[in-house]
Amino acid sequence: MKSFRNLPTVESLIAELNRLPGIGPKSATALAYHLVAESPERLRALAETDSTVVITTDHGCVLTSRASMAYGNRDTSTGLRFKYGKNLRCDNRNAMIIHDPEAYALPSLGPSTNYIFCKEDYFF
Repeated sequence: MKSFRNLPTVESLIAELNRLPGIGPKSATALAYHLVAESPERLRALAETDSTVVITTDHGCVLTSRASMAYGNRDTSTGLRFKYGKNLRCDNRNAMIIHDPEAYALPSLGPSTNYIFCKEDYFF
């Protein structure tokens, strides 16, 4: 992945994403990397308009009612419906694990980075 971290525009994008409810610094960084690396032309087009951009992990509201365990180190993200980090583990009946983020157009934050996404009405 290209290094966009030192560009002032990406730093401001990360800061703005970090201000959103439920988006911490690691999630904001991952979202910014994904937006810049995968959709730069869309971001340029939006920058020239008076648009509102909504970034969400669940496309709408998902009522969760069942808990599922996620296992990872202390640097694992804190999201309720998905997590990313190194060497994550989960119950495959309740969640989907992605070992190769780039195959799903997800940002890879280093070796051993993987993602887990809850199925149905589960949460972590």
